[in-house]
Amino acid sequence: MKMDEFFRQLENAIRDSWIEMATQQGAQIADSYKSDLVNAIRAQKYFWPPLNKRYLERKRKLGLDLRKLIATGEYLKAIRVKMNGVSLQNLKITYEVSPPRTRIKPSKLNPNPSPKMTYERLARIHEYGKGKIPARPHWRPTTAAFQAKAPGLSKAMQKVFLEKIDRKMARFMSSQGFGG
Repeated sequence: MKMDEFFRQLENAIRDSWIEMATQQGAQIADSYKSDLVNAIRAQKYFWPPLNKRYLERKRKLGLDLRKLIATGEYLKAIRVKMNGVSLQNLKITYEVSPPRTRIKPSKLNPNPSPKMTYERLARIHEYGKGKIPARPHWRPTTAAFQAKAPGLSKAMQKVFLEKIDRKMARFMSSQGFGG
């Protein structure tokens, strides 16, 4: 085998390992962020203003969850993890954790939602407030807490990558007649 062919195959093996590792690790990190966000809401982790008394009584009468941002649970169920793209040129894989831009579903609480009301818009209203609805930030504090963990996640990701590269390189070199 010519050296240029050998190095091309070696480069492909490294790139393939990176794509496999980054795809798996990226999905795990995005899932972990989503889990942190959903758990923070369920645990009512942040100090939000109380619900309006009339609204709270309405939730009680309808048999809905009395915690803030939960009511029917549809908002939490709508939050999803999505791979946004892969760029092999600069070795970048991106994931997005967000509510979809789809219209919210009718529910006991809101049987006829506005056609303009999407889960994404609802998230912004909850996060920043609007009119009589006070801000109940959950994306920003969860993101800040998650970013504080990022250096540890990065080191763990690097360790997994190096282990995968070592195994793949050992197999590759063995298949090329190098090593035992």
